[in-house]
Amino acid sequence: MAQIEVDQLTQLQIDWVIATMECFEPFVTKAVAVFATGTNDYGPYSPTTSREKGGYILEREKISTLWCPDLNCWGAKSALLSANAPNSFGETPLIAGLRCFIKETRGDVVTISDAVLEALSRTRADVANN
Repeated sequence: MAQIEVDQLTQLQIDWVIATMECFEPFVTKAVAVFATGTNDYGPYSPTTSREKGGYILEREKISTLWCPDLNCWGAKSALLSANAPNSFGETPLIAGLRCFIKETRGDVVTISDAVLEALSRTRADVANN
């Protein structure tokens, strides 16, 4: 098991953590995508790229995002917390917002199994070469 700071989670790792938080049973395919049983979808489960999935979570959890020009990235904060400044950041509004959701629910560090980390660390190029 590995402890990872939420701010260091990759896009696929965020998708995995969110799937578990939403009570789905995620799994990784050879195509290096997160799928989740328990959803009505047949495609990859990717709230970090789907406004339908990720945006729904941000709305439900009252998380807002804003562009941070000094940091050249997106910031996110929860309306349910008293902080005025963003507490999570990311390359896109969805990534920043979902990191905020993970932090407010699970804390600043999450645990992911070594097997999942290995599966999520493969790239599509690795898959194509095998």
